Amino acid sequence: MGYQLIIGGQQSVPLASTQGWRDVKSWVETIDESEYPQIVQLAEHGLSQDLPGLQEELDASLIHESPDESVVDTLKGIMSSLSARQKDAESAFVSDGFSDETESSDDEWSTSYNG
Repeated sequence: MGYQLIIGGQQSVPLASTQGWRDVKSWVETIDESEYPQIVQLAEHGLSQDLPGLQEELDASLIHESPDESVVDTLKGIMSSLSARQKDAESAFVSDGFSDETESSDDEWSTSYNG
């Protein structure tokens, strides 16, 4: 299972594998939040509402922070997706592909014994 980047609530693009996104989140713990607030917000909360700011921070982080190769690939993928976004898109969020609609009810997966 992988992660998707949803841009503007409509455009969905592949983001990273589960391990790839975990690597990004681990890397984000090493950078200065005051210098990269949009990257930190995207990694920690799965949301950015300042896409131009996020693009600038991604570009700067690749130059100044020297992330591992797997992280570089994911960051470049985000940058590419943001560059190709619809001009009216104002936000982006990270999704694991599951929504409230795909979750099962408690009754369907009940573990109580009925014997």
